[in-house]
Amino acid sequence: MAHHEQNGVIPFLQGDVVYVTDGKDCYEKGSVAVADVSFEEDRSNIVVTFAEDISQLIQEGDWLENPNRMPELIFENNIVSNCPCIRISTSQKAVIQNNVFDLNDTDIYINDLMEFWHESGAVNDVLITDNKFISNKNRHGVNITSERKGNNIKKHKNIVIENNTFTHDATKAIHAEMVENLVVRNNQYEIKHREGYIRSI
Repeated sequence: MAHHEQNGVIPFLQGDVVYVTDGKDCYEKGSVAVADVSFEEDRSNIVVTFAEDISQLIQEGDWLENPNRMPELIFENNIVSNCPCIRISTSQKAVIQNNVFDLNDTDIYINDLMEFWHESGAVNDVLITDNKFISNKNRHGVNITSERKGNNIKKHKNIVIENNTFTHDATKAIHAEMVENLVVRNNQYEIKHREGYIRSI
């Protein structure tokens, strides 16, 4: 595994379809089914057998993602304070609603962090609704970004930010890039901004 906190995790099972990302340019190259999985003795390395020849698909340094094994997420009715951020990375449906955020850096952070976790992946269906953003310490209420840059790169998709209240002093209420189908509507901005309410690239 690439990160020490992932030791012992079983990210693949027989029959899973995994997606191959180029380790240098971060573009998705294709997919392949898993035939068998086993651990080496120290559980820090995984031996994966695939159902077909991968010699032309996977090269040393490439990354494998397993988005169909990511969980759905419901994060609701919480008061969150004094931590860096709430990071959302699941490829399944995620709902963040009826929370109060008072965090130190970014309240809701959507970033696949491909070059750090090597497998988190882009989001595909996120609803952020009826939340209150009240921090006077952070940079963004909602920050959507990706380490994958350039053309033909897999992007986040289908993110709705609606009916939220931003009352904090931040660089941006909402910053968004590398997103397809972003909807921002019916939010209230009672807030001092250095650079405006929303930035979308």
